[in-house]
Amino acid sequence: MGSISRELVSEGASILRQIDPETLFARDEDREEWCLDHFERWRDLYLSAAEKNEEILVAVA
Repeated sequence: MGSISRELVSEGASILRQIDPETLFARDEDREEWCLDHFERWRDLYLSAAEKNEEILVAVA
């Protein structure tokens, strides 16, 4: 197990707020929808954790 510190969560959230996922994953017929979905899930996790001043616990295989 590992964790992402509050400081890194806050910094990551700050960066992720500036990224428009629709621009990052420009729409075309070859775009995989899962890329956008995964990005949005990670962004939401970071934003939520930063708002609550929490760390993120991760499992490392």
